[in-house]
Amino acid sequence: MEQNSVCILSERDRLTAYFLPENAIACKYFKREKMDSILKTVTGMDEIVRDVPWNRGGNCSEEDRKFDTYIKQDDFYKVSCRYARVFELCRVLGAANLYDIGCQTINQSFLLVNYSTVSYTGIMNSRFVLNDYRDSDFNDLNSDYVFMEQAPEPFCGGRIRFIRGHYPDIVPEIAPNNIAIACYSITMCRDEESINEMAAALTRDFERVLFNIPYDVPEMVELWKKTDWSGFEIYPIGPEGFLFATKHPEDIRRMKETYPFADGRFMTGIDNKLQKTAADSFERYTDWT
Repeated sequence: MEQNSVCILSERDRLTAYFLPENAIACKYFKREKMDSILKTVTGMDEIVRDVPWNRGGNCSEEDRKFDTYIKQDDFYKVSCRYARVFELCRVLGAANLYDIGCQTINQSFLLVNYSTVSYTGIMNSRFVLNDYRDSDFNDLNSDYVFMEQAPEPFCGGRIRFIRGHYPDIVPEIAPNNIAIACYSITMCRDEESINEMAAALTRDFERVLFNIPYDVPEMVELWKKTDWSGFEIYPIGPEGFLFATKHPEDIRRMKETYPFADGRFMTGIDNKLQKTAADSFERYTDWT
């Protein structure tokens, strides 16, 4: 994707800042009507469609709704934290064109609004989601997310865009100096054929791939280890089965200059949950040879 030398943000681009965690407290007491007005501009929807990503069935108890609101809050901050570290890695590498496979939420793309030399493409085969969490949701027992059936219109003059479809059935035009990002999405590949097909597509289309595998399912790990990553170097970079593969040896040099490196793995902080930081959480997939 061609980058513009001058980045001029529209009002819609600037309004995405309302859905960044650092600004959540600034609009803590906004009325829902005001937030919905902002949402309509950001999503391009005439009417806001709300739903929950799960279906409990029947009438939920107040306790269930409180718990669901906690999940919404946790997801709001967790997505931002994970992608902040993913995007930090991309900056370390100098990767300019990011392709997020199975992105689901669009919140993470808002982190890149102020980075004019980076493009982002979110690919999703079902509804796109915007998490509009606010502290007031706990009082209101509001666990709903905003859902979009169609891909949102691009932001930042097309530098941030979304595509409705399933990768690799749909492959967008891919610019050089790229990286594929797949956070939890390709863990859905659960048999040898689908795993081989996904690995073949990723290594065909991209120079770099950041992804995770079901590290706690030994048979799945072995199936991934058997896939062909010829021409790539591959290292563990996060405790939840996250791996980084690259065609560029200089990427590894840059990472060793930036991140702690020990026992064949980089400590990038990506999805560095406290309960997953023990050294043995890497044992099943550290050796990719």
